Amino acid sequence: MRLAERIAALYALLAVAGVVWIFGAGRFRETLTPAGPGSVARGLAVGGGVAALVVVASLLLRRGSGWVRGMEALLGKTLGPLPTGAVFLLAGSSALGEEIFFRAGLQPTLGLPLASLLFGVLHFPADARLVPWTLFATVMGFALGLLYQECGTLAAPLAAHFGINVVNLWVITRPDAHAEHAS
Repeated sequence: MRLAERIAALYALLAVAGVVWIFGAGRFRETLTPAGPGSVARGLAVGGGVAALVVVASLLLRRGSGWVRGMEALLGKTLGPLPTGAVFLLAGSSALGEEIFFRAGLQPTLGLPLASLLFGVLHFPADARLVPWTLFATVMGFALGLLYQECGTLAAPLAAHFGINVVNLWVITRPDAHAEHAS
């Protein structure tokens, strides 16, 4: 099994853990029931807009910051070059697994701050040079949690999470992405 497939399998387990948590808390029906007419479409639109803003900010930060490019190069080297299908697999499985677990599972029980901090902890790296990624993930945990709270549907954080991940994964795992940082 390739790295992307192993990672996707771990995210599937995280999604299952989230569903078990939701069932155990007796919130399955309320989690699946949209907050109102058009809430899923609104959530997708709002989440897509947030993704676009974060992606543009990320690309601008990347352009102006050598340490961001270095951090991306390290992440890209860890994942290796990925074909487009693997990028979509990782972006989709991470968004689905993490949003079901953290937003629909933990957040209603533990609250937004604790669920967001735990989301950041999940992104804690083995390499200290990637700690800014953990800080970014923690901030995004709060943003995704707020999207879930305000839109009343998982569609918003799912759309944002997927959009951010698919673009950023594509950027950092292209074979030529970090030629200037190659060792």
